Amino acid sequence: MRRIKWLCVAFTVFLLLTVPCVKAAVGDLRYQITGFSINDANKTITFKGWVFIHQTNNFNTIYKLDSNGSDNTSTVVVSNGGQKIKITAYDDNGNYITSRTADGSSEKNYNFTKRMYYRYDNTYNHFIAEYNQENGTPGNMQCDNNNIKSNCYYKDLYFEITFAIDENWYNKNINFTISATNNDYTVKTGRSWTSEEKLHIISKDYGGPNINNNSQIVEIKKNTTTNKVKFLAETATVKNLSWNEIGGYGYPGDIFLIRYYDNNGDSGIGNTEGVGRYFLYSRGKDLCNLPGDKWAGKSCWYGSDKVTSNIIGAWSSWVIPYGDTSFTINVINEKKCPIDNSNSEPLSCNNTQKIVSECDELTVYDGGESAIVSIKQTGTIANLLSPTEIYNGGGIKFGLLYYNRVEFNYVSGSRNVNITDIMNKRVIGYENITLDKIKIGNIDVDSSYIKRECTQKKGNNYVDTICLFHFTPQIVAEDGSIIKDDVDAKYDLGINNKYYLPLDYVPVYRVSASLMNASLLKEQQAKSDGKDNKVWYGNKWNEISLASDGSCDINVYKLGPGSDSGESGGSRIIYKFVYRPIDLNNPFPNRNAGLNWYTWYNGANIDRLKNSYDNLDYSILISNDKINKIKKYNSSTNYFNFDFDKFINETGLKVGGNS
Repeated sequence: MRRIKWLCVAFTVFLLLTVPCVKAAVGDLRYQITGFSINDANKTITFKGWVFIHQTNNFNTIYKLDSNGSDNTSTVVVSNGGQKIKITAYDDNGNYITSRTADGSSEKNYNFTKRMYYRYDNTYNHFIAEYNQENGTPGNMQCDNNNIKSNCYYKDLYFEITFAIDENWYNKNINFTISATNNDYTVKTGRSWTSEEKLHIISKDYGGPNINNNSQIVEIKKNTTTNKVKFLAETATVKNLSWNEIGGYGYPGDIFLIRYYDNNGDSGIGNTEGVGRYFLYSRGKDLCNLPGDKWAGKSCWYGSDKVTSNIIGAWSSWVIPYGDTSFTINVINEKKCPIDNSNSEPLSCNNTQKIVSECDELTVYDGGESAIVSIKQTGTIANLLSPTEIYNGGGIKFGLLYYNRVEFNYVSGSRNVNITDIMNKRVIGYENITLDKIKIGNIDVDSSYIKRECTQKKGNNYVDTICLFHFTPQIVAEDGSIIKDDVDAKYDLGINNKYYLPLDYVPVYRVSASLMNASLLKEQQAKSDGKDNKVWYGNKWNEISLASDGSCDINVYKLGPGSDSGESGGSRIIYKFVYRPIDLNNPFPNRNAGLNWYTWYNGANIDRLKNSYDNLDYSILISNDKINKIKKYNSSTNYFNFDFDKFINETGLKVGGNS
């Protein structure tokens, strides 16, 4: 007999150890994620939802209910609470990333009662009476920390948790767990937090949140949301589709597919909102082979594309989202511009040159949305130095034309990002562009004698900037000081203005200058856009100098009697005159005017030339006969013994003018 007794005990223990326990235990979570959003601009992700802990009472302040089920704030029944929610992020190898905790809040008024917690088949008024212990109703419906069927509110269930994304998230698959705590839970279990559970989100088509996946830095992994729920409430009565008839009973551990979600269903006492009801069905052999009584006699189809003939309803607080994997995201490092470490090439004179910096992919932000754009900055520089051979004391023309285009183009991402606004935040004006460090030979040219003319034009996705730099008319003494600075607008002929070299003899004058601050992109923003917080377009735009390859050299010939050696700076000295009759009204009868006469036909040059004849120092009327007499005089007279009076008498020239 004793042996049989021990066998029975052993068998009982065996059953207890081998038969799965389906009753939900203290600490089982019930939750729902009602919102998930990504803010690329702030680099954050946010979860919103509600959570409460099974078989614990959670409330801050419980009031007596009035006749319509609302709180009567004049009468406090009991106070408790302490609800907190925690979400933790792990990478796909299970390594901890970070966690965030939030206090439960009443913001969304997620206040559950017994009918959301357990079976509720009493009338609504009867429930209120029991809750308030009125009209002789029993008191077991009142708030009681030791009674799992207590009808306290489950209050302060709402939460909002935001994670800041940093480099610890980049290029990783991130999944999440959820846990919670409250004062009642810690008293009953002695634990600080419930066990972490994989976080699941119901698919949007089945009542889950609208997940915005326009992000360029966070990718929602496919198939990580779910359309399945697991039943938790152990004695809850489920209803059929009309919600008026009992459709059967759900048991803890049952897995259901969501058929329909009623977001506007009544969901609790008072002004509770947004919790709603689920309508559920079962599909497939494994999920349909369940006790018949739970479906109230309704049949179940075995085919994978068949569903139960009866759809049942359940409060969303009776089930928990269920899936094989938790909700998972992939965090992509935002696109940054690679650093352009190339150097600017020196500018050869009388030539054109381009410099280019390109960024194929840059993540940009507009509000909470983002897109990837490309940026290209092109600088085109043309310069003129003319002539490159002169006689000492002559003048040169020097000018530089700079054209810059910054262009932005959409690559991918949200079309709501305004490319024009993004461009305007990055492009600056031309105020910083200067032509500086100008020298002609050993003479430093004061930058105040360099004129700058700039314009800027903006399109939807580009900015064009043009700047022209040139000398103002000036005559220079041997020490480099300005003898004459003619800034009269009448003679301001742009690039054709001459800089007159001093009369001292220098065989070669080398022109040097630098175009400064040629980039039209904001430096600080370019650091943010570049990798490693460096200006992505590099430093080649900071200073672009004229080359020292000889192309910017001015070869100078000295004037004087002698023969032409053909060598600049040679020891032989010569006189060299050029004579050509000219009709002031038609100075170029057989050709078009060159660049240096580009303003001739607007009247400025022709007027200046005509006016010069009114202020002659010397004038001599020359004819063919007079030219022959000059040649005869030259052939019989030594140049170094030149006698002006004798020259006039023998040639018959008439000298006029003011002197």
